[in-house]
Amino acid sequence: MTEQNQNGRASRARAAVICAAAIAIAAAVTTAFLTTNGSSPPRRPTAAQAARQRAKQTDRALGITRTQPAKPVRAPQLRLGILATPADTTGLAAIQLGYIAAKLSPSGTQLTTTAYTSADAEAAALADGTIDAAYITPAAATTAWQRPGHPVRIIAGADQATDGAPAVVLAVSNSYLMSHPAHITDLLQGHIQATTLLTSSPALALPAARDELQQLTHHQITKTTSAAFGQYRATNNPGTVDSSSSELLDLTLVNTLLRASGLAPA
Repeated sequence: MTEQNQNGRASRARAAVICAAAIAIAAAVTTAFLTTNGSSPPRRPTAAQAARQRAKQTDRALGITRTQPAKPVRAPQLRLGILATPADTTGLAAIQLGYIAAKLSPSGTQLTTTAYTSADAEAAALADGTIDAAYITPAAATTAWQRPGHPVRIIAGADQATDGAPAVVLAVSNSYLMSHPAHITDLLQGHIQATTLLTSSPALALPAARDELQQLTHHQITKTTSAAFGQYRATNNPGTVDSSSSELLDLTLVNTLLRASGLAPA
């Protein structure tokens, strides 16, 4: 091989190396530019993406306009606490007879109930907004009211013991009362229906209260428990509270409804 041929081959080799280096540099510069500008090399669409694109093209060709389905609207609700005890005869009867649910139904409001065996636990749930209203003992309602901001109000009586002592009252959270006054009106209307029936026809209302308690506890009602219902009477009057918690009572709405029904105010 002549020196001239060797020099030619060397020249071509250097040229190839230089060309490869130039290609690599160009690729690196292009990648850096795309990365710096927030872009990346185009990717091949997935099968699902390609199918969606074809469907859009077909819709456009046929003049079809598709709208996204509307998100479901959550129905309004009233979350009611109830004591699983014969002392809460009015609440049990009102729920079992469907009085409250029927009053809420025209507005599309759903009634959900939660049974409590502890009045203190129910008071805590009412005060922190876990439930919106509650058939609750006066002492527990007072405890909830004593929290910062006085978050609850007693809006009606419910049951008294035979000696006249308040046993259960109907209370509501302030926030729910302010935001959903119409729902509280519905609640009170159903409540008044129950107190009226329990007063005028206890033979019709008490079996409903017993049935509701049995459903809540999942236990057969004993003779002792059944007899305990006779120790309480329905009332819209919550009784009195001491002067230090006088703001706990708000009977304006229930008295308006009682007068409209021709009944004595609380």
